[in-house]
Amino acid sequence: MTCAAMLSMELFESEKNAHVEETVATPLKMHRRSVIRSSGPSETSRLSSETMELKNSLLETYTSEQEKLVSGLSPAKLQALVKVIEGEANFIDGLDYSAESALEAILNELAKQDIHGMASWLKSQYDPKLSDKILEDWFRGQKLMGNREAFAIAEKYMGEKGLTELAGYNMAWSAVDVLVSEDALFYLEYLEIGSSASGSNVKFAEGFDFSGFAERSLERLNEEKEKGSNISSYPSNLFKEWVKADRDEAFAFFEERLYENTVDLPFNEYSDLIEGYIESTPSSESAAWLVEVLDAGDLKQHEYKEVIKKLHQHKLGGIGYTQTVLEHASDPNRLMAEIVAETFHWTDSEQRFAKALQGFDSFEHFLEGAESAIVNHSPMYQYDSNMVKLMEGLERPQVEIEKVKALFKQAEEERREERFKKLRESRS
Repeated sequence: MTCAAMLSMELFESEKNAHVEETVATPLKMHRRSVIRSSGPSETSRLSSETMELKNSLLETYTSEQEKLVSGLSPAKLQALVKVIEGEANFIDGLDYSAESALEAILNELAKQDIHGMASWLKSQYDPKLSDKILEDWFRGQKLMGNREAFAIAEKYMGEKGLTELAGYNMAWSAVDVLVSEDALFYLEYLEIGSSASGSNVKFAEGFDFSGFAERSLERLNEEKEKGSNISSYPSNLFKEWVKADRDEAFAFFEERLYENTVDLPFNEYSDLIEGYIESTPSSESAAWLVEVLDAGDLKQHEYKEVIKKLHQHKLGGIGYTQTVLEHASDPNRLMAEIVAETFHWTDSEQRFAKALQGFDSFEHFLEGAESAIVNHSPMYQYDSNMVKLMEGLERPQVEIEKVKALFKQAEEERREERFKKLRESRS
């Protein structure tokens, strides 16, 4: 049951037991069936004809015109309008769209004149749970949430719990964008920790403290790692933009702080560092560097696979960049065979594999590269079943298939022996 539905049921039971009629309304369009509990009977009968006429005008027009109608009105008139629009509420359905948008326009004008006064008045008029809900709905859509003052106001009138919910998973990305660029560490302190997270590209200010932001992010995640939690609303382009600003610092942070860590920064992978570097460096220079990275053998298996995947999908450096990398490779045939291996695990692998093979002079040429990859323990050729099935589907000679199986078996035995060796060394 939704929060709004629960509140409606609570109000219904209260009315039924007390036999008292109360007028109800919904605060904003984001929570259409949330209910406002009035502190007393409806004041509609005591409202001036001027207020009633203005109310009718508001309900007959649209958002931009509603904003013009309430602009410059005194707090007393605006508060009276809230009361009379509240009187328009239907017990079952709440307010209709025009009434909801009118109420939002009135609250915006009240806040524009005196945000503390607006929040205090709502708290004095309505049940605390409902006034917090009204404030949360209103704050959520405001770009002004992107600064310390607005957070301080929200915390003052909504309390720590309401503020945490406000700054959590559903936080407006317009606010995240402002906070990250203007006050990043403050933004981190107010982020909700939860089991899920959302990522989006944000704009980083010139001179942004990427290192300080990443360090504090890691501290928070390490504090919560046993709970399996993530930082919500996290910038997914942190690594890409950091490496453009300071390549050495970005890569050093990853190597020193994340490579052996069990916690990663949400939505930011090693391949994002590579992608950011490639985007900001001449293709010939970055291609030569990428080949060195791949040949060094320092990448974890999933990092290596992610880079190969992006080369296969032409997501690194754009169309033509993969060919540039192949031209710089010490063993282009092997690297090309590794890129082809990305096709092995798709549901339509036969069609993808056949298309990828067109880059080779012959199937034998592909086998040479694949055999080199297997012998050198490439992460792309850890298992034989898919490749063998594809070869069988192409009706390749049995001698080729048996040779590939033997190479896989030999590579697996070598890996097993290496694992035993490390185990023995760790115990000695």
